[in-house]
Amino acid sequence: MKCGSIDNAQNVFDNMPTYPAVFVAVLNACAILAALEEGRHIEEQIIQRGYQFDVFVIASLLDIVHGDLEMGEYIAKKCFELNL
Repeated sequence: MKCGSIDNAQNVFDNMPTYPAVFVAVLNACAILAALEEGRHIEEQIIQRGYQFDVFVIASLLDIVHGDLEMGEYIAKKCFELNL
């Protein structure tokens, strides 16, 4: 990610084991790069793997959607479901 190549980063991500911590790191990189579309793609994978209720994943999702009210509302609802 240091070189700014989202394609190289996606290739590395696709070949990594998928633990919540991996998603947190990737979402943080997306937030730094303001890569909202890539973040949404990652969010789909998070849901497919059942990590959408992980507190650290939710916090990282909030970092990436700071300007998207619809997505922020969705994440906030998930937080309330978890009583956070």
